[in-house]
Amino acid sequence: MKRKIVAVFITAILVTTAFMTGCRSGATKQQETNNGYNDFRPGEPGENMPPEDIPGNNNSTESDAEGETVEKFDVTTKYNEDEKVEDFQVETVVNTDGTAKATDKNVITLKKTSIDVSGTGMKAEGSDVTISKPGTYYVSGILDDGQIIIDCEDDGTVYLVMNGATITCSDSAPVYCCQAELLVINLVKGTTTTLTDGSEYVYPDAETDEPNACLYCDDDMTINGEGNLVVNANYNNGIAAKDILKFYNGNVTVYAKNNGVKGKDGVVVSSGKLTVECNGDGIKADNTSDTTKGYVLIEGGYVTITSGEDGIQAETCLKITGGDTDILTGEGSEKVSTNNDWGMIFRGNSSSNESTSASMKGIKAGTDITITGGIVKIDSEDDSIHSNATIDISGGNITTAAGDDGIHSDTKLTISGGNINVTKSYEGLESSTIEITGGKTYVKASDDGINAAGGDGSATNGRPGMNSFSSSTGAVVISGGYTYLYADGDGLDSNGTIVMTGGQIDIDGPTSSGNGFLDYDGSFKMTGGVMNGSGSSGMLQYPSCSEKAYCVTIVFTSTQSAKTTVKITDKSGNVVAEYTPAKNFTAYEYAGENLKDGETYTVYLNDTEYDTFTVSGNNVSIGSAGGMGGMGQGGGMGPGGMRPGRR
Repeated sequence: MKRKIVAVFITAILVTTAFMTGCRSGATKQQETNNGYNDFRPGEPGENMPPEDIPGNNNSTESDAEGETVEKFDVTTKYNEDEKVEDFQVETVVNTDGTAKATDKNVITLKKTSIDVSGTGMKAEGSDVTISKPGTYYVSGILDDGQIIIDCEDDGTVYLVMNGATITCSDSAPVYCCQAELLVINLVKGTTTTLTDGSEYVYPDAETDEPNACLYCDDDMTINGEGNLVVNANYNNGIAAKDILKFYNGNVTVYAKNNGVKGKDGVVVSSGKLTVECNGDGIKADNTSDTTKGYVLIEGGYVTITSGEDGIQAETCLKITGGDTDILTGEGSEKVSTNNDWGMIFRGNSSSNESTSASMKGIKAGTDITITGGIVKIDSEDDSIHSNATIDISGGNITTAAGDDGIHSDTKLTISGGNINVTKSYEGLESSTIEITGGKTYVKASDDGINAAGGDGSATNGRPGMNSFSSSTGAVVISGGYTYLYADGDGLDSNGTIVMTGGQIDIDGPTSSGNGFLDYDGSFKMTGGVMNGSGSSGMLQYPSCSEKAYCVTIVFTSTQSAKTTVKITDKSGNVVAEYTPAKNFTAYEYAGENLKDGETYTVYLNDTEYDTFTVSGNNVSIGSAGGMGGMGQGGGMGPGGMRPGRR
């Protein structure tokens, strides 16, 4: 189910030019939220399932081509006890009719066109109230056109206990904190607080551009509690903090004309529920002056984002350790065609499905993306997961559908755990260096399933395809885990080398002769693990096996139909290899440790005997492609046959 981007526009009448003075007439608009998840389809894997005991799952191998060193840092957060307060005793300060009780607490009562205050550290003027001292302030009632301003003379924390307040401001932010060490917005259980701004802000001069969000803080801000908060941002951003913005519990819904949630130094979601619908980025941290800031951390809660641009964008590091994150960017992956012609050398032809130049990635980071846990679902018009440097996935359940790459990093992609399902992509996994040591990964791609070529930024001209780099030093290293590739282009493609010492990879490759289920420019050295490859025989390559690994390449005399099971048995009838391709195929390769030198084996197609072969050396072949010569050593077919390397 697709979620449409909601743009909220509320007519505002501007009748004053004084900065931070009382705002005039506006309307509160609380919108329905769509909390449904995207309907992802599986990527049509074959009937083959990974074995429980994959060889070499705990092994690791150094890459032949390491990515450049990147300044990555671990993203963590700490909450002090004040930030974790969830339930202030509001009933002690507010009567049942909403008026303030006689108390020594600080109470702000909103009365549509005016404000009553009781306590110290604040002053009300007309429909504005200014808080000048740290402390706890209880807010309730309705304000038709006004503002709460926090401008503290001393360091300390200001707590705004929001007891179902409704605040509208037509020419500025309904809540504007210009000075406080920390602002805590506490949402009282069982209540809904609604903040709405107008479509234009009034500033004192042309150089001033703050506030620029419906809920805005110049310092650190934490939102907590067990109540609800709805933010209708018609001018620019929804919720913004100039330092670090944290969400700890609460149910927060943001509708924004531009970015939904923005913390310049960092954004942290620890628990609760955050729903964002916006035309810009869903969650954004954009500090470009400090390399230890500009990060995003999701460690719990439910995050649902429908964005016109990037879902989550971190200037430096982005880390997901838990929670449930669901992202739709642009018009989703169905917006962009993933025609194989895109990404080729000649790009002159245009397409009616061509995307705009705006970045519409699911999650994006400038330095590093680390995923150790949680559930992540992404339907993106651009790349689903994108880093300008490194990506490290060691856990979690990740499902993506991408208009371009499923997972892309410029320098190095490491997969050591978790479950990854790329249901739709142009290229499934792409990086200069790709290292797989564990986990289960399923990829469906209209071009390459895995592409080790390196790259930067986005596809040329804003549409899917090969990125703007081309490297001859790419490397794929597989030492563990299970990987399944369903690719219409090359299945496993490296512009440099491939090394396999453990794990298992199954490849349903192309049916066209212009691509192959294996494609490498350098070498493919295999000493362990299991590989099953099927597809066309027009550009056939095979691994150079050694030590315990042996490879057999079978080129059939006719095209075999999808779901035809290829089975290899030893002289005693024991099955040593079995694979059921999901697409038509003319070639099949098995590489692994089950074949033995000097032994004779029988090949079956759906239990019908096809041929026999005897292993002599680590690589053996049956048949030839296009009626051409026999197999060469460690690469393509021999004389008159397939290429020894990439075209």
